[in-house]
Formats: sequence, C-alpha cells, structure tokens
Amino acid sequence: MLKHKLKKLLCSLIKSMPLGALTLTLLAVAALCPGGTALAERGMSPPPKVAVNEGQKKPKPTWVLEGTRDFGLSDSANPWTRVGGEAALYLNLGDYSWSRHNVLALQFWSQYSPTMKVYTQGGDSYFSDAPPHYMRPNLGGFWRLRGYNSYRFNDKAAILYTAEWRVIPKWQPLPKISWLNFFQIDWWQFVALGELGRVAPDYDLGELHRDMKWDAGPGLRLMVMKAVCRLDVAMGEEGLGVYAMVGHPFKKPGQSKSIPRGFCL
Repeated sequence: MLKHKLKKLLCSLIKSMPLGALTLTLLAVAALCPGGTALAERGMSPPPKVAVNEGQKKPKPTWVLEGTRDFGLSDSANPWTRVGGEAALYLNLGDYSWSRHNVLALQFWSQYSPTMKVYTQGGDSYFSDAPPHYMRPNLGGFWRLRGYNSYRFNDKAAILYTAEWRVIPKWQPLPKISWLNFFQIDWWQFVALGELGRVAPDYDLGELHRDMKWDAGPGLRLMVMKAVCRLDVAMGEEGLGVYAMVGHPFKKPGQSKSIPRGFCL
C-alpha cells in the first residue's frame, strides 16, 4: 500500500516537470494529523455530523518540504534548483446553532531558487539558471494571492500567509432541490479568506516581510459528486480576482498543482 502511494506521488511530480528534463526531486512529507482530520478542508467529504478536528485538544499541523533539481539535460534550457515548503493547520472553532462545521484554516508557504540569477539589460530584467516561469517562486492566480493575475509576482524567493474561515451552515437547501439531484450536492460552505505575501531577489526575511501584498474576499464551496468545487472572489491592490476551481486552495502534501483545474472569470 505504501509502495503504491509513493509510486503515485512520484508520477505526479514527474508530470509537473518540464518535458524531457532530467529532474531529481527530494520530497520529505510529514502528515501529523490523525486519520480523518480536516478531510473536508482538503477536498474530501467528512461524515455529515462530525466536526472537523473533533476531539483534538491540540490540533497538529500538516507540513511538507520539497526540493527540485534540474540538471539541464535533454530539452532543458539550463540547470536549476528550487527548494520550498508549506504547513497547514486547521482549528476547530466549535459549532453554533446555525453551523455544522466552523473551521479556521491557516497556511504558510515559501519557495526559494538558490541558482536563479537576475540581471538587468536595457531596463529589462532577465533570468538565468532559473526554473520555468510557472515553477519559479511566484504569487498570483488560482492558488496563491488570488486577488492578482497568475504569476503576477515572481523572483528568487517568495513567502505567503493564508487564512480562511470555513463555515458549513446547518441550512442546506441544495440537496433538497430535485432538479439538482444529478449533481449529488452534499453541502455548501461559506468562506472568508485573506492572504499576505511577497517575492524578493534573495531569501531575506526582513525584506520578504516589508511592503507585503494582500488580498481578501468571500468564497463559496460546494461538495459536488464527492469533489469540492469552489468560487473565490479576492480583492487586492490591483483589482479583483474571481476564480472557479475544483479543490480547496490548500493542497495535500505532495499533490501537484502545476495544472489548474478551473478558470478565471
């Protein structure tokens, strides 16, 4: 069973790499939550009347460390290295008379490309020994800093803090609507989200925490055919981002997000 899961994880990582590149990926995963903890927060359906993190006096985080090395062989443009990690914590805020689940979901994410070099020529910036643009430390788009366009900010280092208040109300009218039965909607969930992050030319914690970009907004999640579908609206300093996606923005350890399953409105 464990061997099968490791093989599946390795395949998902290889698929996310540039075609033809020889990439060495070292992945260290530690899922410290007991089985079943925060399943709803990771896109899985919990038992209908069981609260997320129920019975846990001290919720434990789920975290992952990741390192990727491309040796620049085959069709790769150049060798590069990227390291990073993330941690997520789900806090059960208790149920109210009007709610079934009431969870504060927190995430810390960061990446760094030590080989990446940035130089300026004619007023324009160029990169060398850097990952492809979609694999660089970046913010903006479907998963991180949703109030900005995809890959709006990218540099040698990036950091992001995310908080989501996720509430499943007891009032669930959608499963009772007959013409919606085909979609097998188990529940809907209301979300208030906020994000704070920044990129920088080096991994300097002081600089990464100055003049940080932010966004905030509401979200709606539906459990449709045993999959979480979400509609997120986030307002940032440069405008409004609206995203329709499959899956919560917090991924499970080792799950690739290189190809978004959704669209920006």
